[in-house]
Parts: sequence; C-alpha cells; structure tokens
Amino acid sequence: MQVFSERTDKPHAYLFGEYTNPLGFDPIELALSEDGQVWQSIFDDPNLSNAYLIDFDWLPPVIADTYRTAGTRDGQQLASSRLGQRDLILKFIAYCHGDADEKLTFQSLSNFSNTA
Repeated sequence: MQVFSERTDKPHAYLFGEYTNPLGFDPIELALSEDGQVWQSIFDDPNLSNAYLIDFDWLPPVIADTYRTAGTRDGQQLASSRLGQRDLILKFIAYCHGDADEKLTFQSLSNFSNTA
C-alpha cells in the first residue's frame, strides 16, 4: 500500500541556491482513498500543479448518543454512542493566471476530492 506520491521533485519551500522553486512554504501532501488501499496524491494530479494545501483545521469530535425508554420505568437507557459528523476545513493557495485559470483550478480541486 502506497499513500504518498513517489515524485522525487515534490513541492517544498525555497532552499538556498534553488532557482526554479518559487514556494516560500512547505505544502502539505493530501492523499485520498476510497478503499484505504489505492491512494491518489494531490502532487500526482497534473491539473493541480499550481495548487497547494497550506493549512487545515477540524472541529473537535462530538459524541452522538441514542437513548431508549425502558418499558414502564422512568428515564432512559443508553442504546448506542457514536461520533457525529464534523467539518474539516482545508486552506489552499493556488497560483493562477486569471479568472478562467482560477475557475479551472477550483474545478480540479473539486474533481480530485470526488474521484479519489
């Protein structure tokens, strides 16, 4: 099972003596999988060569309990517990050449998250 990209030239922050790397930050590699076996890295998608994940945040987990009434007794009894859904906020930066390129990059990000 391979989770991360095999690229040898992964995007990274500018290092002393580099002339072809424009980044002033280390992007976060985003890899998605539907089955936990086959992974797709954002670094391997040619449509996203100018889009980088720079930060992420998530809300703390919320426990969602389900209760049931117990016949004629007063009160309720815990039937099950699970973690409720929560939001994951991703922050990207993209270097675009205009409005059309910005829209195409946004569409590529949407396609990446839907196909992986």
